Amino acid sequence: MDQALRNLVSLGIPLADVSNRLSRFPADYLGLEDRGRIARGAWADLVVRDREHALTATYVEGESIVEYA
Repeated sequence: MDQALRNLVSLGIPLADVSNRLSRFPADYLGLEDRGRIARGAWADLVVRDREHALTATYVEGESIVEYA
């Protein structure tokens, strides 16, 4: 998914659209309304990236599990 994000962004697709393509749309396709989005009642699994799209933090169920230097 990391490389998919980089590839889609490099094609000029806006980051918000890329995020939906890699999270919300697959979750919706699978009927998982509590996944693939940041919303009350949804699973809080997410990654944080900097402007160059390098990972800076990872959260699972709302708890920070990794912070990158």
